Parts: sequence; C-alpha cells; structure tokens
Amino acid sequence: MLGPGKLTEALGITDQHNGLPLDTAPIALHVRAKKPDIVTGLRIGITKAVELPWRYGLKGSKSSASRFDGQA
Repeated sequence: MLGPGKLTEALGITDQHNGLPLDTAPIALHVRAKKPDIVTGLRIGITKAVELPWRYGLKGSKSSASRFDGQA
C-alpha cells in the first residue's frame, strides 16, 4: 500500500471517517510544538522533472513507503 493509503493507515483513518468534517471530533488538528524534520527524495518512474524532490516525509517515520536518501 502506498501514498494516501499509507497516510490514512498511519493516522488511523478508516471508512467510518468518510464524509466527516475535519474541524470537529473525532478528528483533531494540532499545531506542532517544534518544527518537524522533513526529508525529501526523488521520484522514480517519471520522465519529466525527475531532478525535483517530489517525495516528502518525516525523518525516521516507519510510515514511509521506502527510505529516503541518507535515512537509516
């Protein structure tokens, strides 16, 4: 599972959340206490703009589809 499927799985979002407003319970959005450590990476399987960092992730996250360059 990749992309939006991984994101919803990591956030615990299920079909029961479909159609719910994003600004009321059970969904809650919070401001981070500190700036997150974001890593970037190149996409594979594309032919245009291949040099751009189209992949973004939270450093060390287990929810990333694959490791980013330099990420253990």
